[in-house]
Amino acid sequence: MSAPALDLKDRRIIQALLENARVSFSQIGRCIGLSQPAVSERVRRLERLGVITGYGARVNNAALGLDVQVIIRVRTQFGHAPACLDLCARLPQVLDVYKVTGEDSFVLRCAFAGPGELDQVVTKFALYGLVTTSVVLAHAISRPPRLTRDAS
Repeated sequence: MSAPALDLKDRRIIQALLENARVSFSQIGRCIGLSQPAVSERVRRLERLGVITGYGARVNNAALGLDVQVIIRVRTQFGHAPACLDLCARLPQVLDVYKVTGEDSFVLRCAFAGPGELDQVVTKFALYGLVTTSVVLAHAISRPPRLTRDAS
């Protein structure tokens, strides 16, 4: 499936929503030179096209008692991949799953209340192959993709 054609105004709308999904269509319109109804129509079109797939809040995991952030790499045999993915889907600690190339099969981003919970999850993944964990010391950079380029 080819990517839909997006003009600069579409990209600026998406960028504004990536930076703050609660920004009003009126405010976006003022910034890019469109009326609120025109922005609203473009957003609905971007949703229909599958460019915008949803909206959500970003939360501080530590404030929710999930103090241990971990990257888990799982190296599994091809036949175990479906069961490993099923386990990922069932575990609430697994936040993101990436199927990757190279020696590892999957890279997971997870959040845990403590080391004991991490140990239990690692033990479950070990049934499917080699597991490597990296505890996140700090979340150094996080940003949405940059769709528009400022002249500099």
